[in-house]
Amino acid sequence: MVAEHNSPSDTVVAQTQHNTTRRVAIVGAGCTGLRLGLLFKKWNENTLPENKVEVVVYEARSLPGGFLRSNKSPTGVLVESGAQGVLSTRTMFLQALEEVGLTPADVIAAPRSGTQAGRYLIKPSGTLTRLSPLTLLRSGLSAPGDLFRLLIEIFKGRPIRPPHPDESLYQFFSRRFGRFWAENFVLPFATGIWGGAAEKLLLRHTFPQLQELELKHGSLVRFALIAALKRIFATRKNKSSLSQRWPKGLLSFPNGMQTFIEKMRDTLENSGQWQSLRMNQPIHSLQLTPERKHLINGTECFDFVFWTSAPWNSPELDFAHPEMRKEWDFLQNTPTHSLVVVNISGARSQLTRDGFGALAPRASDGLLGILFVHSIYPQHVPADRFSYRVLLAGDRNPDMISWSDTELTKYTFKQLNHLSLLDLPPEQCSVEVVRWNRAIGIADLGHDERMAALWRLQAHMPGLYFAGIYKKGVGVADALQSAQDAFDDWVSALRPSP
Repeated sequence: MVAEHNSPSDTVVAQTQHNTTRRVAIVGAGCTGLRLGLLFKKWNENTLPENKVEVVVYEARSLPGGFLRSNKSPTGVLVESGAQGVLSTRTMFLQALEEVGLTPADVIAAPRSGTQAGRYLIKPSGTLTRLSPLTLLRSGLSAPGDLFRLLIEIFKGRPIRPPHPDESLYQFFSRRFGRFWAENFVLPFATGIWGGAAEKLLLRHTFPQLQELELKHGSLVRFALIAALKRIFATRKNKSSLSQRWPKGLLSFPNGMQTFIEKMRDTLENSGQWQSLRMNQPIHSLQLTPERKHLINGTECFDFVFWTSAPWNSPELDFAHPEMRKEWDFLQNTPTHSLVVVNISGARSQLTRDGFGALAPRASDGLLGILFVHSIYPQHVPADRFSYRVLLAGDRNPDMISWSDTELTKYTFKQLNHLSLLDLPPEQCSVEVVRWNRAIGIADLGHDERMAALWRLQAHMPGLYFAGIYKKGVGVADALQSAQDAFDDWVSALRPSP
């Protein structure tokens, strides 16, 4: 039920008049919201007393962390609901780890080479083939010309004219390396991250650095080789840099990604700067009072509000302002993908496959990919067991989000049996199903206008800031970076104009 408040109560106005400390509300206690809390904690520790702020976090769910939840099954298998890990190349993630007191000794890293790191592609025949140029050539999926097209990219120079600004991720790789590589590498890659839409995702929104590298250096392969050599020499000179202090690869924790969430939460709650973390508190209304305060749910006033939850998670939010309602309604039409995670674990057998995982081709009817968790993080799975994390739905079969657990389990076992990864009946396995409805926003041709709608909302309500994975990037590091960007905008707005 949407709360209706045409004006704040006399009590709220009185509270506002007597409260001289600026108050900040953060909506959402996922990675972005908790990171914002840490940034305000640091602000309070380093600013003058009159500049300190009070912070309140509202979270609609019963637990913080958003997509990041880790649960251990009765058989001892650790199951992730969200991200399996974060790449160590994302320095924002490493910086956040150090800020909450985590060290390299606290993390675990996925193998970067060998049998446990092998990546596979599901062939149209339903078998797995190693995802590398030579094995694809031997398997018959690629022709010699496809390999030649890949090799000659190193000799390409900068483009004569700038590429089209609305070039998709798929179009970019097809132009640079050929359609085969776009189809068999980029399309499955996009499916594993965004749930599909490689042909719709704009390069400038997903990997803008690739456009910049092409315009500056021409060949991406040549640049990658030179950059690798530079990193080798830089490592010898500066072994104390942030990236060198931490293990390489996909990082997680012995007790799962929720360790990071709990550490951020504990750091905030134990700091003495934190006012409150309010769970099970959805936001129904957000309005501007005559005193230019932000009134939340008709009960509390704040000077600033940081909205980190995806707008489409609050379709009935009451703004009591027709123009803001119009903008919010427009954001409800954001194209999204829903994801289903089915984790299957059981006793290892001769069919248990080691490696990083397998990506599904375009022809898949619902399967997006499979992660071999027992190989990626053996610390999460007992030695005598396997754990397959199976990703479903996306743009391959959007209706799967509404399937029952029984239907999803039956489909998943059928896929694993067909791929010769499993020979056990469901009753001998442990099954966990997680649904994420409208989890991933698609940065397509309409993304610029959606970002403009957020700016117009901020113009209508000064002191309102937006941050989260719905703006730019869908990973943990992207969520942390979005928090940093919003906080930096807030600090800039505080500075007097020259």
